[in-house]
Amino acid sequence: MERTESKLRELFCELNGTNNDWSYAADLYITWTIKKNFKTESFESFVEYMADEHEKVFGNETWGFFFGYGDDFESFAGDWVADEEKADYLKYCETEANK
Repeated sequence: MERTESKLRELFCELNGTNNDWSYAADLYITWTIKKNFKTESFESFVEYMADEHEKVFGNETWGFFFGYGDDFESFAGDWVADEEKADYLKYCETEANK
């Protein structure tokens, strides 16, 4: 699991601010996670999810599960953000979207 977390941290930092065409909600999730220094329950859950999907972390597969949200932050939060962190993530998204 440590290897997965380390690789995901590295990938999030590499992907932060790039045009990856997933969705704006996923892009902001990555930035939000980095700004939280990866210390969120949501990131811990994502690491656990990705540990079971080894090829998606370490291979060249596209993370298709991040596509299709656009700027529907609430739907993204419903799928990927821990309940107790949703308000914080959504506030962050609102702030960023209004810049």
